[in-house]
Amino acid sequence: MGVLSSYTREELAFILCYPTPTASCFNKRVVEASLLGVRRFLRQGKTLINGVPVVGKGTTAIVVAAEHVRGVLAALKIRRLDSNRPSMLREAYILRLANTVGVGPLFLAASKNLLLWRLVRGVSLLEWLKSRKDPEEVKKLFVQLLYQLYLLDKTGIVHTELSRPSGHILVENGKPVVLDFESASLTSKKSNVTQFLSLLLRNTEYSIILRSYIPELPDRGKLREILRQYKRRRDIEYLLKGLKLRDYLTISITT
Repeated sequence: MGVLSSYTREELAFILCYPTPTASCFNKRVVEASLLGVRRFLRQGKTLINGVPVVGKGTTAIVVAAEHVRGVLAALKIRRLDSNRPSMLREAYILRLANTVGVGPLFLAASKNLLLWRLVRGVSLLEWLKSRKDPEEVKKLFVQLLYQLYLLDKTGIVHTELSRPSGHILVENGKPVVLDFESASLTSKKSNVTQFLSLLLRNTEYSIILRSYIPELPDRGKLREILRQYKRRRDIEYLLKGLKLRDYLTISITT
């Protein structure tokens, strides 16, 4: 094949050319992966497709683990044959743009059908929050995340999915990582910060946990006004002052 795999040939063809694999598609996509630097496909992941483990499965793509020639463990996103997306290149462009301000997993390579980034070995934000005991640790990560979302706002990238952060924000080694820019917009006037913080305006599990760790957060009425002003001003210091977390800004940026 030119690329090693811990999947069987049939399993790999099923994944690379889901949902209707053919020999022609399989051969082309193996070559495409090889040209991007994929050295080995890894049979791992908690999601099962007909009993075959993968890292993730969506309506437009499947994600598997892979070894990259740079010596990096990578996530390989594979465009489904029935996807309504013509290419992976737009998402690749947005991920690279996010990387310029230090946001998102490290971009590795992309082609029409494949997108590679460094695999994030973390847990969901909610899972991480549930496992914490130290409020200071939660405040530090919360501000780190808000700062990343502010950088996306300043760059003109709107994620669009952050009011539903499950699967889009992981915590790895105590730091937040924003994932999955598939639905991101470069023209929207919305704000990543306000989308995410809208969780605190509702009786969500995130809101309950975050307010238990950060009781100084403003009530919903005050928070609505802070978010309105932030959306107009795009000022992270104003935002964190309103959230009574301004002292954590420098700590979060430098650690």
